[in-house]
Amino acid sequence: MATPDARPEVPDFEADSGEAAPPPDTPAVAATPNPAPGVATVEEEGTPAWWLFTGLGLLAVLAIGIAWWLRRSRAVPLRIEPPVVRKDGGAAIASPRATLTLRPEAIRLSRSVMAATLSYRLTVLNRGAEALTNVVIEADLGSASGDRPVEEQVAMAATALEPRHTMPRLSPGQSARFEGRVQLQLSQAGILRQGNTPLLVPLLRLRATAEGIDPQAQTVVVGQQGTGGSSRLQPFRLDEGPRGYEPLAQRVLD
Repeated sequence: MATPDARPEVPDFEADSGEAAPPPDTPAVAATPNPAPGVATVEEEGTPAWWLFTGLGLLAVLAIGIAWWLRRSRAVPLRIEPPVVRKDGGAAIASPRATLTLRPEAIRLSRSVMAATLSYRLTVLNRGAEALTNVVIEADLGSASGDRPVEEQVAMAATALEPRHTMPRLSPGQSARFEGRVQLQLSQAGILRQGNTPLLVPLLRLRATAEGIDPQAQTVVVGQQGTGGSSRLQPFRLDEGPRGYEPLAQRVLD
């Protein structure tokens, strides 16, 4: 454990410590012996789908949330609240017989002078009645910002990200686990401020495609565990030296 704790909600942020950043992203796959690159174990499951990203409705809500953080940060510790999204849909699926579910887990954030690197684990589950073919998982690391359009901050189904993992076929009820790393250059990061303190709120952005379904997008806010038993997230301070943070907290924007 490198400095602060972790866990999420579009979060409640304070600050914490850590260590130096690891090398550029290299997807590591948790798989069966001698697996294909980027793919890990495939196992039978029947677990309910996690929250799916809703799209443009979320963008408006998140924009309001970011403006709210900036207003409050002048008087109280910066907090990131989860956006409220109507439960009237998820990522569009072309056919109810083919359903892809993403289950991300932020593992460790390392920060150097130049970049922040996030290690993650991702489980992909086919909850439909038909096999999915040519499954591609795309991912990158962004950050919350008060001066950028929301569509540039969160994952969008219509916007391709960098391909990270592939799988030729995923049968009904099967899951595949992947591991990897995504990196964000601090010179390109959106920075939030609490007084004179620069804060980083990483956003793990994911997009999945497969034949027979529409692309699915999901954004995960990454932070540190709130203090005093709080379920809110804390952001990462940038006015401290290079360090690592583990475990992490996260909040899936649904």
